Amino acid sequence: MIKKTILTLSLLLTFTSPILAVTSTPSATPTEAQDQVTIIRNIVQQNLATAEAMIRKSSLVGYIGRISAISSTSITLKFNGDTFQVRTSEDTTYNKSGKANFSSLAIQDKAIVIGTMTNKDIIDAKRIVIIKDVPSELPQVVSGKILSADTKTRIIIIRTLSGDQTFILSRRAVLKIDKFVSGKPVVAIFEMQGEDQVITTAKVF
Repeated sequence: MIKKTILTLSLLLTFTSPILAVTSTPSATPTEAQDQVTIIRNIVQQNLATAEAMIRKSSLVGYIGRISAISSTSITLKFNGDTFQVRTSEDTTYNKSGKANFSSLAIQDKAIVIGTMTNKDIIDAKRIVIIKDVPSELPQVVSGKILSADTKTRIIIIRTLSGDQTFILSRRAVLKIDKFVSGKPVVAIFEMQGEDQVITTAKVF
């Protein structure tokens, strides 16, 4: 009887012992995983942007075009339909007939700009060279009535028998831009400089 009782207790203790379950380490939730991916992607993009900026700063570029605007420390250069902001500094050098500096630059000057591209449309100029235009065709004559004349851009619109035409007054012209008064008749000699009709000589009546 005693042996039977001991055996029964042993069986009860065996089957009532706690069973330890194997539990896995909690994994990151989908939201946390996405946040980690976003952080990594942002770091990579920042590094790429920094590398791209360094490459741009170390690469010299050169463009030839016309100066369309001038501010206190920069110029606007038009090149093949594109417009660039050219920033100057104390280190920028200039080359033009006679003594050259920033103040000697003028709108409609044809310029070669050499510098570093800091953005897709911004150039930090190392050197600016003003070059002379070479006429691509023989001079021509135009006559008509002056519609308007812009003293800043030196752009003159003349109404001719064939329609309204746009011209640029050359800085070498003896007749000054303020003499082109709206409504007055004019006879002018002009030449093609690239795509521009440039007046070299004129008589306003």
